[in-house]
Amino acid sequence: MDSEKFQELVLQQLRVLTENQKKFTEGQQQLTEKVGSLTEGQGLLAEKVGSLTEGQGLLAEKVGSLTEGQGLLTEKVSSLTEGQGLLTEKVGSLTEGQGLLTEKVGSLTEGQMRLEERLTRLENIVIRIENDHGRKLGALLDGYHHNAEILDDHTERLTRIESKITAHDIQISILDKTKSNKRKVK
Repeated sequence: MDSEKFQELVLQQLRVLTENQKKFTEGQQQLTEKVGSLTEGQGLLAEKVGSLTEGQGLLAEKVGSLTEGQGLLTEKVSSLTEGQGLLTEKVGSLTEGQGLLTEKVGSLTEGQMRLEERLTRLENIVIRIENDHGRKLGALLDGYHHNAEILDDHTERLTRIESKITAHDIQISILDKTKSNKRKVK
């Protein structure tokens, strides 16, 4: 094989390697963008969990104010006991009020149970999303490592080819000089 054909083959191989390297670089960029998108999704999920936590805090405050209200009602019952003359009339209204409070506490308990169920479902959804994202990130990292290995292999091959070309250039130069010297001798 003459040197021009050899050089053309080497150049073709270099072009193929360059195209493959461009494709790998594009793939890496796409993987980086997808990881960024997943990170944004995790941030949104964290914000939603934070707002749920705030909602739970507000519910706790409301339960506290209901407890205070119940304490005030207890104080009024004590003052009703002191005023025995009004006791008979007020006991009926207190019984009704206590019934309403019991109903409200019952509905609050039901509401709290519904909130706890919803929170449990949300926690399960977040766990599933985190697991799914973990698997996807693992796959992305595996792909990235695989691409890096291929690029390293291609770089190694290119280095070997370049060193062979350099050696061939030196040999050709020596042969040209030898040929030229033989002509001068004749």
